[in-house]
Amino acid sequence: MCVIITIEKGQFPKYQTLKEAEILNAHGGSIAWLESGKINYQRGIKAKKIQELIDKRLKPNKVKTAIIHFRIASVGTINKDLCHPFPISEKVESKLKVEDSEYDVLFHNGTVSEWQTMLIDSLQKFSGQIPKGELSDSRVIAFLLNRH
Repeated sequence: MCVIITIEKGQFPKYQTLKEAEILNAHGGSIAWLESGKINYQRGIKAKKIQELIDKRLKPNKVKTAIIHFRIASVGTINKDLCHPFPISEKVESKLKVEDSEYDVLFHNGTVSEWQTMLIDSLQKFSGQIPKGELSDSRVIAFLLNRH
């Protein structure tokens, strides 16, 4: 199961905590943060890069709220594009770095076993396009949240 670390009031974890989370879930890390009321994120990165972002951007800019995620590929391949978060949008684009997102984002911890059936059912009931690129349960859930 993935590791999700929430940061409130600027209480960031120590680097050792990030490294331990990465060792347990080595299929890609990411961080999303709220800065000046806007969501920003970087996906498919290592604990070292997350720590650099915390030290060089988040702390100096007095960011107080963030989410860190380390993925284990229970659904989908080991691929940076499948690291969370996913924008809750029609296309669920898999950009690895987003500044001032116009969309809320989804982190997910666990496995949704019937995600393919849920996707097919939604597309049969309401027309639309399957997002381009590789899919996972989490990416599909972000797509479905936008649709419904």
